[in-house]
Amino acid sequence: QPTPTSESDPTGFITGTYNNYDKPADRAYIYAVDASNPTDLWRFVIINIPQPPAGGGESYAVMEPFSIELPPGTYRLFAWSEDGSDYVAHATTLGGWQTVTVTADETKANINLWPPDSRYCARFAIPASPDNLFAGTTPNCGAAIRGVLLEPPTDAFYIDVYAVAVNDPTKYYKTSISQELDGSFPVYELLVDPGSYEIYAYADETDYGWGYAPDGDNLNQVNVANNSTILSDANLNPHISANKCHGFDMPDSPDGTYSGPIATGLVPCDDNNNPLWNRQPAQQLTTVELAAGTSQAYNLDGDSDTTNDIQFTDNGGQLQIQIQNGTRLYRGLGPNYAHDNGCPRAWEENQADFTTTPYIITVTDLCVYTSQGNLAELNISLVATTDTSFEFSFTTTLYTPNTSQ
Repeated sequence: QPTPTSESDPTGFITGTYNNYDKPADRAYIYAVDASNPTDLWRFVIINIPQPPAGGGESYAVMEPFSIELPPGTYRLFAWSEDGSDYVAHATTLGGWQTVTVTADETKANINLWPPDSRYCARFAIPASPDNLFAGTTPNCGAAIRGVLLEPPTDAFYIDVYAVAVNDPTKYYKTSISQELDGSFPVYELLVDPGSYEIYAYADETDYGWGYAPDGDNLNQVNVANNSTILSDANLNPHISANKCHGFDMPDSPDGTYSGPIATGLVPCDDNNNPLWNRQPAQQLTTVELAAGTSQAYNLDGDSDTTNDIQFTDNGGQLQIQIQNGTRLYRGLGPNYAHDNGCPRAWEENQADFTTTPYIITVTDLCVYTSQGNLAELNISLVATTDTSFEFSFTTTLYTPNTSQ
């Protein structure tokens, strides 16, 4: 029986709602038990549950108010349907069992009891009811990886999040999170076995991607030691940051639903994540026809600049590039350039001076440091070659220094 309370003892109240769905039980037992010793101090009330109206449809939500009078103390609340088939509790969305502290002559309102959130495992054990009418529960969650999306999208309604085993990419766990009414996305939770995982997320019908990359540039793995592990800060960075300072390539999702988006157009930034270069729109595609033994020179800074930066030459069946006027050439090689991560990033890695010796073209992506102090990215496509001529096309994307720093 509950600990007796004399008429003169001060009391307080806890009020809220019992919430459940599609539960046909006639009544529910609601318990408030002492947070430290559930059998020492406790109270309960029995509420009647309205039944769904005849012909009212398959789904019926129960939101029934309750009120419990009880001595001052710190309590946890839970409830069972009368037939013992379902329980609800006052818990956080991440599966923790909340406490409620009541003082004399105080009413703690809006203490609502819900079933375990379908997105999260209930990470607490409900004890047997103090009157022994209902058995307790035992959580069976496994380890948990949790986090939030950094720079979440504004035009996607749900996100699929994957934990992929590092040693066996065919082993993965998946969950989905949906956009809230205020446009935000909730914390995700993945329940996994112990091991090492990479975490990826994809937005439906978009090319957005996120991954566990704390520095924004390199995907890292998370390590789950045992079934009691809870990693609560596995936050996911976008595969391209909003300022284009950081990014990484994404793999395809392990179930084949999503193609991994590629990080393009990244630029180097200062320590405050301010871009050092401004990326201009690509210039129109230009087709060049070179007769045998002839040359064609171009400036890459725009119509106002008449200084030529680059010269193409057909030299006996070889297409040669000559850098003009002391400007420099970066040859577009290496992993960070393979996916069009941007000329400035390529420029940071390596540069070479080809002003004295023509560069015979062997790749199709080039970075040129122009006479005006800009960077120009050339994407060259050979159209046709014969014994007497070369025909090729190229686009140019110009990067100008960010002078607003």
